[in-house]
Amino acid sequence: MEMRPESAEERWTGTSLAKLQHTGQQQQAFKTSTPADRQDNGLHKGRVLGHKRAKRNTRPNTSLLQIEGVANKEDAQFYLGKRVAYIYRAKREIQGSKVRVIWGRVTRPHGNSGVVKSKFRSNLPPHAFGASVRVMLFPSNI
Repeated sequence: MEMRPESAEERWTGTSLAKLQHTGQQQQAFKTSTPADRQDNGLHKGRVLGHKRAKRNTRPNTSLLQIEGVANKEDAQFYLGKRVAYIYRAKREIQGSKVRVIWGRVTRPHGNSGVVKSKFRSNLPPHAFGASVRVMLFPSNI
């Protein structure tokens, strides 16, 4: 069996091939799921990577997201137009809740690795980098 170097996803989760070999789960470790394979509960998880940027300038009106299980540009096509929710907790209570949401939409793929660009109603704050987002499965094109 050939050994592959750790992928970025494995470094994030701390799961390596050596850890999985003795449990017999190595085939599951590298399987990327397509949107049709997943259990649908109406949303998928993603992570905010940062703003669109050049070497020195940032473009905060566009955010880059990595959606869980999306590894290439073809898989990212499914998510174009889907709604994204960045959910966070604030100090002050408004209408009985400290939980707030910034809504956005996936606009296009970014590169060949499954990263997507998205635009939010108000720009995401920098402390959202690395935070989780929820990708809703609506509007549907099916």
